[in-house]
Amino acid sequence: MSIIVREKQTGKVLKEFSFDQEENAYAYVIECESYHMDVELIKPSVTQTLGQCLGANQEEMDLLKSEMDEEIGSHHESCCFSADEPSNIKQ
Repeated sequence: MSIIVREKQTGKVLKEFSFDQEENAYAYVIECESYHMDVELIKPSVTQTLGQCLGANQEEMDLLKSEMDEEIGSHHESCCFSADEPSNIKQ
């Protein structure tokens, strides 16, 4: 897995970076945006990286993502936070 910079509208991959080149990837995004290009940086999550390192296939990764989305969704406005309560996170 790698960090990918791609053009949003077409999905064309413009450049790939290894994880140790993360700062270069962000610099490249800034450079592209200075040319008014609409790009996105795609960085695999820790879960995705671990799954691939452990040899999970695409079907298993899709199942894991689905299960994680369900778990996160089940906590919406329950034990973790409420939309009616102000956030305690300082920005």
